[in-house]
Amino acid sequence: MIPYITKGDLTKLSPKKQKKICGCVTLCTDFYTFTTDDEDFTLCAGDTRQLAFEILEKQGLVTQKLAFPTSKWGWTTDQEEFVKKYLKDKNAYYNGKIKYGTYSLIGEMLGKTRDQVKNKIQHMQKEGKL
Repeated sequence: MIPYITKGDLTKLSPKKQKKICGCVTLCTDFYTFTTDDEDFTLCAGDTRQLAFEILEKQGLVTQKLAFPTSKWGWTTDQEEFVKKYLKDKNAYYNGKIKYGTYSLIGEMLGKTRDQVKNKIQHMQKEGKL
């Protein structure tokens, strides 16, 4: 059975409940509840992303380049917009710096290397796009 997935706002829960759901260094703002016929479980946004990536990886879609299409022709406008939105929406900053693992995660989603993503973000910051 495919689980029914609902999204919730983690910031609206009590601090004790937030800590129980999210163990990230910087607390996520969203959580997801997966409900089946027998049981349900709740994951924070960071854990949900990791679960989704692992499912795609187990299916072989990541190694076949079907899950995250690659672009050999530099950066597209859509990819730049994705980076902007991701950094804004996913609490990617910690003490004014980008959180550990963010460059690699974005790179996996866009079919780029960690260094390509890091360089692009630095260029976007210099250009005032971020």
